[in-house]
Formats: sequence, structure tokens, C-alpha cells
Amino acid sequence: VPDDAKGLAVVPSRYTATEVRFGSAQDGWLFGDGLWSTHDGGHSWSRVSTPGMVTRLAAAAGTAWALVPTGDGENTQQLWRSAVGTDAWSRVPGVSVTGPGDLAVQGDRVVVVGTGSSPVWVGGPDGFASHDGPCADSLQADLSAVSSFWVKCVTGTLSRLAVSPDGSSWTDVPLKSDNGAVPNSAALGARTDREALVGQGVDPVLTRVSTDGTLTPLPDLPARDGATAEYVGFTTPDVGYMILVSGLYRTDDGGNTWRKLAIG
Repeated sequence: VPDDAKGLAVVPSRYTATEVRFGSAQDGWLFGDGLWSTHDGGHSWSRVSTPGMVTRLAAAAGTAWALVPTGDGENTQQLWRSAVGTDAWSRVPGVSVTGPGDLAVQGDRVVVVGTGSSPVWVGGPDGFASHDGPCADSLQADLSAVSSFWVKCVTGTLSRLAVSPDGSSWTDVPLKSDNGAVPNSAALGARTDREALVGQGVDPVLTRVSTDGTLTPLPDLPARDGATAEYVGFTTPDVGYMILVSGLYRTDDGGNTWRKLAIG
């Protein structure tokens, strides 16, 4: 992280910060074993004492949302919120899931998904409502959202997929594969309400998934180095990013073609 005084802003070694999110050009967060915030575009960072450990964080429409383990031994996660630009975090009353769960935002709509008997919570600054969850038989839930919500429900060695237009009602995707599933390690990137991209192997690197379960390999990618996609995500239905061991790639045509970005 650039720092005007020393060149790098270093997180103390006794903590582990696993991911970075920004809610504006100036306001961002490092989170993992602890939570740090910046309000000057990443030049300086400060540890935030509350809520402590954060497993998931997303921000949109002026609000940051975080999933926070309760530490009660029941693998429960609670939802917290803060206005972007402040470090004033508060718990959202009543909203909790069995984890590992996930959250995603789409404008001012927030979706929180857990496992087991946990409901899915859908809402925003004005409140939340619970609905039947898509990952009742799962060990972990991973969300991806752009113009719709897709979820990967991890069940043992394989995962199944489900899709929702708004997070409140979910439809299982009947994958047309030998086992009707994708690997647990598959990276899921929602693109539209009818399509997502999945990084589920080294050849092909990416597979296009339709809501009817059709799987279409995308073999003509620039990365042919035996790497598995570690991340796939879209900011719009056309613009997306993919992380491989070999680097960061971008698409501007919905995943049909990709180019490697020069970093550093």
C-alpha cells in the first residue's frame, strides 16, 4: 500500500489481512483476522477495533457491510454495517447465518447467505427480510453478483450452483456434467441473470454456465500455462477480470476474449 512517508504501509505481522475492498476512491478496508480502514485512498491505514475479525466485506451505495463471527463455537456470523467514510460500525439486529457464509451487494440491495438451516437475508439500510436459503445441505456458501445473484453451495468434494434475480427466491442450476456439479475450488463469476463463468480447471481455464445447465468451454484464452483461475468476477455484464498465477486478465466482451494487464 503506497505511503507518502515510508513507501509502504505495513499491517502488523501478528494479524492477517486477506482481502481488500473499496467503497469509494478514498475509503477502503483490509480485513481478515482484524479490520483496517483507509480514508485517503490507501496512503495510510488504521486498525478498527470494532467489529474485530471480518470474514466478508462489501460496499455500495454509501454503506459498507461485513460478516463477523460471533466466536460462540457455533460457527455463527452476524451482519454489521458502517457508513462509507466513517469507522462507526454497528450490528444489524437479527441478521445472522450459519457459516462459512457470504454476502453480496447490488446497488442498495444486500444479500446474506449461510448454510444449514440458515435463511437468506435480503434488504438494505431500511431493514431485512428472511427467505428460504439456497445452500441448506452445504458446508459453505460463496456468492457472486452483477445484475443477478449466483451462489456456489459447497457440499463435500463438489459444489452445486443456484441463481436468483434478487436474492429472495433461488433456482438450482441443473449442470449438464457427469456429476451435475463443479469442483469445490471452482471460481464463480456472475455475468447476467442467465449466465455465469466458472474457472473449474486448467484446460479449459474457463467454462460458460447457462441457467439451463449448459456448460460451454472457452478454450481460446491467452493463458495456457496450466494455471487454474483463482478469481473470476464482473463489474458489468461486459467487463470482467480473472486472476491466474500468471497475472491479471480483463475482458470487455463478456468473457469471449481476454487480455493480460501490465502491472508494475
